[in-house]
Amino acid sequence: MVEVVAFDSKEFRRTKTTVDKATGKRSRRTTFYSPLGIGVAFRDVKQASNAILEESRKLLLRFGIESPCPLVSGTKSARKHGYSRTIRICDELVQFVQDHITSVFVCYVVLPDKDFPYMEVGGVGCPRTQIETADFLRQLSTAFSHITAWSYFGKPERSSRLLYLDAFTSKQTTAWQDLISRTNPVVYSRGDECNPLIAVADTLVLLTDKKLYDEKLRLTPENVKLIWKTYKFEVDTRFVDYRVRSKYSWNIDQQID
Repeated sequence: MVEVVAFDSKEFRRTKTTVDKATGKRSRRTTFYSPLGIGVAFRDVKQASNAILEESRKLLLRFGIESPCPLVSGTKSARKHGYSRTIRICDELVQFVQDHITSVFVCYVVLPDKDFPYMEVGGVGCPRTQIETADFLRQLSTAFSHITAWSYFGKPERSSRLLYLDAFTSKQTTAWQDLISRTNPVVYSRGDECNPLIAVADTLVLLTDKKLYDEKLRLTPENVKLIWKTYKFEVDTRFVDYRVRSKYSWNIDQQID
């Protein structure tokens, strides 16, 4: 049976609050920022989808939530139904469906702006330009579901697996060209609200952020494995850095369709 791997992503941000001694005014600055992507591999599409839908309906009912959408997605559900309540629902959902999950793949970016203050983009049929790394990372966040999938499918033995991808916004990248040469992505608009497998990927992204925050742990491969160690699925974590920038930096000033 062919495995299906579903991908979604979100922003991962850590901040620090400082107080001006003279005025007492508080200010917050970002100390770490990266896109955070997750791919979830499922054993059986039909069984997993049915289990996710059934349990999602039960959880929404038990937590007193009326919603036309029967799925629980991470970030969007948190905005609609409250953060703390959504976290509890998401964790219960993952615990219930974990038997249907074979593995979880986590990906993020390491680009310290003190070392790499600017990133270069363009160059193919358009001018090469430099943008500040902080701006580059925020623009990369909207594209990161396909960057995560590209990183996952870098291993040839994974090319036979089916790919479900939440819709993204990105200019043309070498990563996208590599990805569609290895596999045939099925892209879902508003995937976390209409596809049960992508909804679970979105849920796991939110929970990864929350569990690291609660344990006061940095975003590292070792820490990601640590927070998920009591669950039944395997966890693999990779980060992309400056050495592979040619893959994820957009090189053509044209949107991916």
